[in-house]
Amino acid sequence: AWAPHIPLAKEKLAASPLQFGTALLCMGLGSILTMPLVGVAVSRFGSSRVMSVSAICATLAMLIPFAAATLPAFALGLLLFGCAFGALDVAMNAHGFLLERAMRRAIMSSFHGVYSVAGLVGGLLSAVLIQRIDEFNHGLISVGICMLLLVFALPRLLPPSVDKGSIATILSLPSRYTIGLG
Repeated sequence: AWAPHIPLAKEKLAASPLQFGTALLCMGLGSILTMPLVGVAVSRFGSSRVMSVSAICATLAMLIPFAAATLPAFALGLLLFGCAFGALDVAMNAHGFLLERAMRRAIMSSFHGVYSVAGLVGGLLSAVLIQRIDEFNHGLISVGICMLLLVFALPRLLPPSVDKGSIATILSLPSRYTIGLG
């Protein structure tokens, strides 16, 4: 929902390419800062609880870049959005693994496929809306749609007890294979 607004945000904020590019990096920085900590949260609270909280936070934080009137507010909003979205990404994958194990068949690729299709549909709808309503109202509509989807989806998650306490190590260094893949 937000990505099609990137050119409009650059124009609205009258930022140089360097300033705007640096602000955009804040979203990735937020994700990188949060992701290593999510495993600890999943182990302590369960992936469904972490996923629920981070989904609500990511949905609400998505409104900040739409509403930001200054470059620092925009960068801070993207940092918060990145933190919440990074946490959501890790928690969704952990929960998807649990569902895959419970169903005893490979379904993770289906989750990623639906996620990609949803991104395309969201981008398409945003491209249509961008011509018809202002940025902030588009953000409000997007947040409203996401919240409605969460009201439907979150009660259907596995209980937090399924993977609570499942991680023995808090943080570990990546293997050389993971580094090579990266």
